[in-house]
Amino acid sequence: MDNRAQPKTHGITKPIDLSEPTEKDLAQTEKLRTALDPFGVFETDEQKQHRQTVIIKVVEIVKTWVRDAIIIKGKPEQVASSAGGIISAFGSYRLGVNDKNGDIDALVVAPVHIDRADFFSSFLKILEELSQGDEPLVKELHAVPGAFVPVIKLEFMGIEMDLLFCRLALDKVPDNIDLTNVELIRNLDKKCVLSLNGTRVTDTILSLVPKQEHFRLTLRTIKLWAKRRAIYSFVLGYPGGVAWAMMVARVCQFYPNACPATLLAKFFLVFKLWEWPNPVMLAEMQNLDIRNDMPQWDPRSNEHDANHKMPIITPAYPNQNATVSVTDSTLWVMKKEFERGDIICKQIAKGEKSWSELWERSTFFLDYKHFVEITAFSFSQFDLLTYAGLVQSTIRKFAERVMEKNPKILAIPYPKEFSRDPIENKNGQMEYRSSWYLALRAKDTNQKLAVNLDPAIKAFKNDVDIKASRPQDIRDPESYLWKEGMRNELKSMSRNSLPDYVFPNGERPKKKKKDKSKGEKRKREAQEPAESVSKEPAKDPEHEVFGALEEESMEPSAKVQEEVPPETVTKKPKVEMPDLDLDPSWGLKSDKAKDEEQKPAKGGLSLKL
Repeated sequence: MDNRAQPKTHGITKPIDLSEPTEKDLAQTEKLRTALDPFGVFETDEQKQHRQTVIIKVVEIVKTWVRDAIIIKGKPEQVASSAGGIISAFGSYRLGVNDKNGDIDALVVAPVHIDRADFFSSFLKILEELSQGDEPLVKELHAVPGAFVPVIKLEFMGIEMDLLFCRLALDKVPDNIDLTNVELIRNLDKKCVLSLNGTRVTDTILSLVPKQEHFRLTLRTIKLWAKRRAIYSFVLGYPGGVAWAMMVARVCQFYPNACPATLLAKFFLVFKLWEWPNPVMLAEMQNLDIRNDMPQWDPRSNEHDANHKMPIITPAYPNQNATVSVTDSTLWVMKKEFERGDIICKQIAKGEKSWSELWERSTFFLDYKHFVEITAFSFSQFDLLTYAGLVQSTIRKFAERVMEKNPKILAIPYPKEFSRDPIENKNGQMEYRSSWYLALRAKDTNQKLAVNLDPAIKAFKNDVDIKASRPQDIRDPESYLWKEGMRNELKSMSRNSLPDYVFPNGERPKKKKKDKSKGEKRKREAQEPAESVSKEPAKDPEHEVFGALEEESMEPSAKVQEEVPPETVTKKPKVEMPDLDLDPSWGLKSDKAKDEEQKPAKGGLSLKL
């Protein structure tokens, strides 16, 4: 009988490979660290100390506010003084991977005597007072109480912060409270559970990775890569920070002893081969009967869950899909990026490329030829902050509707907001504005396709109007977001008409000079006898698809007049749920599937980027 201790297993399956790193692997990791340094992914000791100072000061403000608010409500001073209250960071800062310019996501945890109305009134007033004076501690302060997860956004001592709120069903909130205790969420309202889950998920992820320092360096790299490759934004249909962290954590579970250079290469290999929509899971789902109003993610019983494209499931109860916003188009982009990453990592291993080439900036605006520009306007620069967030949150649904009405087209959002110079309207009023861009690309050019944007535009404008007219505070029916001067505009344009600011350093790439020798050759061919056979010039497939798109303002009345092809019905993929007896490679494609994937498609032409 073998009495040797078995290695600890992290995750729902056994590891794929327990190999220790070689000298070459360790050398590559040092090269990786050196390559990352110029890109600001590591904080200096001074910057770390400044963030800690910010956290300490905000904690002091929270404790004072909690005590004073309880006294105002008529409670004894002894109760107020012992009530406590804490700040709990989550996200990148909690994971230990925030960069030099990163913000701090933090949760304000208060006792039962304090509610969300206090947070958005008396606490907000304290922050407003701190924003006054010649050298204010607080800048860029704005509250969004009507958000799905209510938040106060601000800049505190130069550090951007997002503050969420959670009211626990406890008389006291001690500094050492364990927020991962699932019993804490039993008697909370839904918004408090959502707010609290940021901290609980982050802490659980850290507990499920074998070597945290290896995880952190790998995640820093993936975050840099995803941002520079334009695939980082939950709101616009890509994974956000937590989802990327869970994907890296799963790879760490597959290769628990690997160093960051190896983990990075395996990351791209694993997700190049992953069979979506099989879910990425770090731990077994907890079948607890604590919150009937917040059901667990389960595609077997929930049709909505079964339609998710790229499920990555949070490891803390209630287990939810962190990538519910991913669409067909954004998944298509990410599959290409996983393939690209895998190729480059193999070239790095051979000494043919350097690490920095992995995260070269995306050429999004050169890769596509047709775009939709979406712009939010407001008479106030301050009001634009909130209105722009509302417009941005509606873009993903707009892209989905475009694809629903035009099933042979991909609508791909660029995950960045462009703040533009204000303009003067015809009434002499200054309008502040922000813009976003959506690329349009045909899936296949074997047929001519119609592009009918009218229904999606109508629905987009209607959605924005409804959100802007919804009260932000349930106690105040007049607290709607909309203010005079808020409007949005959608405009189609070709690549040649894009503004310069979308290109790196605001400089449009210069067009290549035409080869004069080719022109001379065409002249000679034109002078040849009539019976000479001439080749028909090749057609631009994207022009064939999008020729109907004109550069004009696309208000709801604008409609492309072309015949719409019938939709192609495809078989819906089956989602499989894992269990503990599965092979370690569960979720990855079989060798046969990989071979099939590499075979060229029969018939038809794909658009060339």
